[in-house]
Amino acid sequence: MFLVLLFIAATFGAWSWFHVGNPIQPPEIVLGIRRVIPGFGFSNHPLNETERQILATTNLFNGDFTNGLGNRYTVFFAEWRRESGPGFLVLHTPDVCWVSAGAVPRRMGQPEQVTMEVDGKALPFECRAYEMPEGHPIEATLWCTLVGGRPMPENPQADAEYQTTLSRGSRIRTESRRRMWSYFLRSLRDRTPALECKQFARFSTPLRGDATQTFERLRHFGESWLYTLPPGANSQAE
Repeated sequence: MFLVLLFIAATFGAWSWFHVGNPIQPPEIVLGIRRVIPGFGFSNHPLNETERQILATTNLFNGDFTNGLGNRYTVFFAEWRRESGPGFLVLHTPDVCWVSAGAVPRRMGQPEQVTMEVDGKALPFECRAYEMPEGHPIEATLWCTLVGGRPMPENPQADAEYQTTLSRGSRIRTESRRRMWSYFLRSLRDRTPALECKQFARFSTPLRGDATQTFERLRHFGESWLYTLPPGANSQAE
Protein backbone atom coordinates (compact mmCIF):
# COMPACT_ATOMS: atom_id res chain seq x y z
CA MET A 1 0.00 0.00 0.00
CA PHE A 2 2.85 2.34 0.86
CA LEU A 3 4.45 1.78 -2.54
CA VAL A 4 1.16 2.52 -4.29
CA LEU A 5 0.78 5.78 -2.36
CA LEU A 6 4.40 6.65 -3.10
CA PHE A 7 3.83 6.04 -6.82
CA ILE A 8 0.69 8.19 -6.83
CA ALA A 9 2.46 10.98 -4.97
CA ALA A 10 5.43 10.89 -7.36
CA THR A 11 3.17 10.89 -10.42
CA PHE A 12 1.05 13.75 -9.13
CA GLY A 13 4.14 15.68 -8.08
CA ALA A 14 5.70 15.35 -11.53
CA TRP A 15 2.47 16.45 -13.22
CA SER A 16 2.10 19.38 -10.81
CA TRP A 17 5.67 20.53 -11.46
CA PHE A 18 4.94 20.98 -15.17
CA HIS A 19 1.32 22.17 -14.96
CA VAL A 20 0.62 23.87 -11.60
CA GLY A 21 2.09 27.19 -10.58
CA ASN A 22 4.22 27.30 -13.68
CA PRO A 23 6.36 30.48 -13.57
CA ILE A 24 5.78 33.20 -16.14
CA GLN A 25 7.53 32.17 -19.35
CA PRO A 26 8.82 34.38 -22.17
CA PRO A 27 6.56 34.68 -25.23
CA GLU A 28 6.39 31.57 -27.39
CA ILE A 29 8.50 31.65 -30.54
CA VAL A 30 7.28 29.75 -33.60
CA LEU A 31 9.66 29.60 -36.55
CA GLY A 32 8.66 29.67 -40.19
CA ILE A 33 10.89 29.07 -43.21
CA ARG A 34 11.13 30.66 -46.64
CA ARG A 35 11.28 28.54 -49.78
CA VAL A 36 12.19 31.57 -51.89
CA ILE A 37 15.05 33.91 -51.01
CA PRO A 38 15.91 36.73 -53.44
CA GLY A 39 19.15 36.02 -55.31
CA PHE A 40 19.09 32.27 -54.55
CA GLY A 41 17.94 29.18 -56.34
CA PHE A 42 16.70 26.18 -54.39
CA SER A 43 17.12 22.44 -54.92
CA ASN A 44 14.81 20.22 -52.87
CA HIS A 45 16.26 16.99 -51.45
CA PRO A 46 13.34 14.94 -50.12
CA LEU A 47 14.16 12.41 -47.42
CA ASN A 48 13.39 8.77 -48.12
CA GLU A 49 10.71 6.87 -46.22
CA THR A 50 13.20 5.25 -43.84
CA GLU A 51 14.64 8.63 -42.88
CA ARG A 52 11.13 10.01 -42.34
CA GLN A 53 10.26 7.09 -40.09
CA ILE A 54 13.43 7.60 -38.05
CA LEU A 55 12.63 11.28 -37.60
CA ALA A 56 8.99 10.43 -36.78
CA THR A 57 7.51 13.44 -38.56
CA THR A 58 6.36 14.34 -42.06
CA ASN A 59 6.75 18.09 -41.53
CA LEU A 60 10.22 18.30 -43.07
CA PHE A 61 12.13 20.67 -45.35
CA ASN A 62 15.53 19.71 -46.73
CA GLY A 63 17.66 21.06 -49.58
CA ASP A 64 20.26 23.52 -50.88
CA PHE A 65 20.12 27.25 -51.57
CA THR A 66 22.75 28.48 -54.05
CA ASN A 67 23.53 31.87 -55.53
CA GLY A 68 25.52 33.26 -58.44
CA LEU A 69 28.61 33.73 -56.27
CA GLY A 70 28.98 29.98 -55.85
CA ASN A 71 27.79 29.96 -52.27
CA ARG A 72 25.85 26.89 -51.13
CA TYR A 73 23.69 26.75 -48.00
CA THR A 74 22.24 23.39 -47.01
CA VAL A 75 19.10 23.69 -44.88
CA PHE A 76 17.01 21.32 -42.80
CA PHE A 77 13.86 22.07 -40.84
CA ALA A 78 11.59 19.69 -38.92
CA GLU A 79 8.64 20.07 -36.60
CA TRP A 80 6.98 17.72 -34.13
CA ARG A 81 3.48 18.81 -33.13
CA ARG A 82 2.01 17.93 -29.73
CA GLU A 83 -0.13 15.15 -31.20
CA SER A 84 2.90 13.47 -32.81
CA GLY A 85 4.39 12.38 -29.46
CA PRO A 86 7.67 13.28 -27.70
CA GLY A 87 9.88 13.21 -30.81
CA PHE A 88 13.51 12.30 -30.33
CA LEU A 89 14.96 15.41 -31.93
CA VAL A 90 17.54 15.32 -29.16
CA LEU A 91 19.26 12.55 -31.16
CA HIS A 92 19.07 14.19 -34.58
CA THR A 93 21.51 17.11 -34.35
CA PRO A 94 24.79 17.15 -36.30
CA ASP A 95 26.65 16.25 -33.09
CA VAL A 96 25.00 12.83 -33.36
CA CYS A 97 23.73 12.35 -36.95
CA TRP A 98 26.72 13.80 -38.76
CA VAL A 99 29.20 12.17 -36.40
CA SER A 100 27.52 8.79 -36.93
CA ALA A 101 28.07 9.30 -40.68
CA GLY A 102 31.80 9.87 -40.14
CA ALA A 103 32.08 13.64 -39.59
CA VAL A 104 34.57 14.83 -36.97
CA PRO A 105 34.09 18.11 -35.01
CA ARG A 106 36.88 20.64 -35.42
CA ARG A 107 37.78 23.78 -33.52
CA MET A 108 38.24 26.58 -36.05
CA GLY A 109 38.06 29.46 -33.59
CA GLN A 110 34.25 29.46 -33.57
CA PRO A 111 32.25 29.96 -30.36
CA GLU A 112 30.03 27.16 -29.04
CA GLN A 113 26.97 29.37 -29.60
CA VAL A 114 26.02 32.48 -31.53
CA THR A 115 22.98 34.71 -31.10
CA MET A 116 20.87 35.32 -34.17
CA GLU A 117 18.12 37.90 -34.60
CA VAL A 118 14.92 36.53 -36.15
CA ASP A 119 12.32 39.27 -36.56
CA GLY A 120 13.87 41.12 -33.63
CA LYS A 121 13.90 38.05 -31.37
CA ALA A 122 17.29 36.86 -30.13
CA LEU A 123 17.78 33.09 -30.48
CA PRO A 124 20.83 31.05 -29.42
CA PHE A 125 22.20 28.79 -32.15
CA GLU A 126 24.71 26.00 -31.63
CA CYS A 127 27.85 26.65 -33.67
CA ARG A 128 30.08 23.87 -35.03
CA ALA A 129 32.60 23.02 -37.73
CA TYR A 130 32.96 19.44 -38.98
CA GLU A 131 35.55 17.69 -41.09
CA MET A 132 33.29 15.78 -43.44
CA PRO A 133 34.02 12.24 -44.68
CA GLU A 134 35.22 11.27 -48.17
CA GLY A 135 37.37 14.37 -48.60
CA HIS A 136 34.55 16.92 -48.57
CA PRO A 137 35.37 20.46 -47.30
CA ILE A 138 34.94 21.37 -43.65
CA GLU A 139 31.30 22.31 -43.08
CA ALA A 140 30.30 25.23 -40.86
CA THR A 141 26.84 24.80 -39.34
CA LEU A 142 24.37 26.52 -37.02
CA TRP A 143 21.26 24.98 -35.48
CA CYS A 144 18.58 25.75 -32.94
CA THR A 145 16.07 23.62 -31.03
CA LEU A 146 12.77 25.03 -29.77
CA VAL A 147 10.55 23.15 -27.31
CA GLY A 148 7.21 24.70 -26.49
CA GLY A 149 8.34 27.84 -28.30
CA ARG A 150 11.39 28.25 -26.07
CA PRO A 151 15.03 27.77 -27.10
CA MET A 152 16.80 24.74 -25.64
CA PRO A 153 20.54 25.58 -25.67
CA GLU A 154 22.91 22.66 -25.17
CA ASN A 155 25.56 22.05 -22.56
CA PRO A 156 29.13 22.90 -23.66
CA GLN A 157 31.01 20.24 -25.59
CA ALA A 158 33.56 18.14 -23.76
CA ASP A 159 37.21 18.23 -24.86
CA ALA A 160 37.00 14.47 -25.48
CA GLU A 161 34.59 15.07 -28.34
CA TYR A 162 37.41 16.70 -30.31
CA GLN A 163 40.00 13.96 -29.77
CA THR A 164 41.01 12.54 -33.14
CA THR A 165 41.84 9.17 -31.53
CA LEU A 166 38.29 8.72 -30.21
CA SER A 167 36.40 6.00 -32.06
CA ARG A 168 33.19 6.89 -33.90
CA GLY A 169 31.12 4.80 -31.47
CA SER A 170 32.66 6.46 -28.42
CA ARG A 171 32.15 9.90 -29.95
CA ILE A 172 28.47 9.16 -30.67
CA ARG A 173 27.89 7.88 -27.12
CA THR A 174 29.57 10.96 -25.64
CA GLU A 175 27.55 13.33 -27.81
CA SER A 176 24.26 11.51 -27.16
CA ARG A 177 24.70 11.51 -23.38
CA ARG A 178 25.53 15.21 -23.36
CA ARG A 179 22.48 16.01 -25.49
CA MET A 180 20.12 13.83 -23.44
CA TRP A 181 21.22 15.29 -20.10
CA SER A 182 21.13 18.84 -21.46
CA TYR A 183 17.60 18.33 -22.79
CA PHE A 184 16.37 16.62 -19.60
CA LEU A 185 17.82 19.15 -17.16
CA ARG A 186 16.62 22.18 -19.13
CA SER A 187 13.14 20.69 -19.51
CA LEU A 188 13.02 20.10 -15.77
CA ARG A 189 14.37 23.53 -14.89
CA ASP A 190 12.13 25.41 -17.32
CA ARG A 191 9.10 23.17 -16.63
CA THR A 192 8.70 22.30 -20.30
CA PRO A 193 6.61 19.13 -20.80
CA ALA A 194 8.02 16.57 -23.26
CA LEU A 195 4.84 16.67 -25.37
CA GLU A 196 5.17 20.35 -26.26
CA CYS A 197 5.62 21.28 -29.92
CA LYS A 198 9.24 20.98 -31.03
CA GLN A 199 11.05 22.66 -33.91
CA PHE A 200 14.56 22.13 -35.20
CA ALA A 201 16.32 24.36 -37.75
CA ARG A 202 19.80 23.70 -39.12
CA PHE A 203 21.77 25.33 -41.95
CA SER A 204 25.36 24.94 -43.09
CA THR A 205 27.90 26.00 -45.69
CA PRO A 206 31.46 24.96 -46.68
CA LEU A 207 34.11 26.73 -44.63
CA ARG A 208 36.20 28.79 -47.03
CA GLY A 209 39.00 31.11 -45.96
CA ASP A 210 38.49 32.88 -42.65
CA ALA A 211 36.26 30.87 -40.29
CA THR A 212 34.87 33.97 -38.58
CA GLN A 213 33.73 35.43 -41.90
CA THR A 214 32.19 32.10 -42.94
CA PHE A 215 30.12 31.87 -39.77
CA GLU A 216 29.09 35.52 -40.07
CA ARG A 217 27.95 34.91 -43.65
CA LEU A 218 26.09 31.82 -42.46
CA ARG A 219 24.37 33.79 -39.70
CA HIS A 220 23.18 36.43 -42.18
CA PHE A 221 21.80 33.71 -44.43
CA GLY A 222 19.86 32.22 -41.52
CA GLU A 223 18.27 35.58 -40.79
CA SER A 224 17.04 35.62 -44.41
CA TRP A 225 15.74 32.05 -44.33
CA LEU A 226 13.90 32.04 -41.00
CA TYR A 227 11.06 34.20 -39.74
CA THR A 228 8.60 34.05 -36.85
CA LEU A 229 4.90 33.18 -36.75
CA PRO A 230 2.19 34.04 -34.20
CA PRO A 231 2.20 31.82 -31.07
CA GLY A 232 0.30 28.59 -31.60
CA ALA A 233 0.59 28.71 -35.40
CA ASN A 234 1.77 25.76 -37.46
CA SER A 235 5.06 26.27 -39.26
CA GLN A 236 4.72 27.02 -42.93
CA ALA A 237 6.92 28.01 -45.83
CA GLU A 238 6.48 31.32 -47.61
